[in-house]
Parts: sequence; C-alpha cells; structure tokens
Amino acid sequence: MRRKRAHQKKRQRRNAVYHVISLLSLATTGIAHTTASTHALYIDQTLIEAGTVSAAFVFPKTVNDIARRAGNARSEAARHHDQVKELLLVHKLMQMLQKRRRQQNCYQLKE
Repeated sequence: MRRKRAHQKKRQRRNAVYHVISLLSLATTGIAHTTASTHALYIDQTLIEAGTVSAAFVFPKTVNDIARRAGNARSEAARHHDQVKELLLVHKLMQMLQKRRRQQNCYQLKE
C-alpha cells in the first residue's frame, strides 16, 4: 500500500512540474506576440522578395505632445525631489532636538 502512495505522490510532483513548465512557455509565447502601440500612420510600402517593409510617419503634434509631457514630468520630479530634501532636513533637525532634550533630561536627573 505504501509503495503505491509513494508512486502516486511522485507522479503528482512530476505532473506539477510539467504544468508549471507548460504555463511558463504559454506566458512567454503570449508576451512575445504582444506589440506596443506606435502612434504612427503607415504611408509608404515597398515590395521585397521576402515580404513587405513599411515606413511610418509620425505626426509632429504627437512628438511635441510627448516632449511637453516629458518636460512636465521632469519639472514635477524635480519639485518632488526638493520637497523630499526639505522633509529630510526637518526630520534630521527634529532628531537632533530630541537627542539634545534627552541629554538635558539625563543631566537634570543626575543633579
């Protein structure tokens, strides 16, 4: 009886490994076939022996919009960085004050 149970558990473990491997391969295949958006319009095509190659035209408005958003994000990140620096300075000052107060309390208790 024990031998049969051990064999079943071994088979279950092996099947679990196969399931994990197959799920990973399916996920990898799905990710490989996913394409990103291009924000472009295909306007020119050329026929080659092996297939077709297309050229994409990007609208200047799209490029300007992306550049504007990047500039806004950069300025917002710089503003957040300055705020964090100020908060860190305040935190360090508060720690120094608390340490000094603890030291003064210790001196008062000794006297």
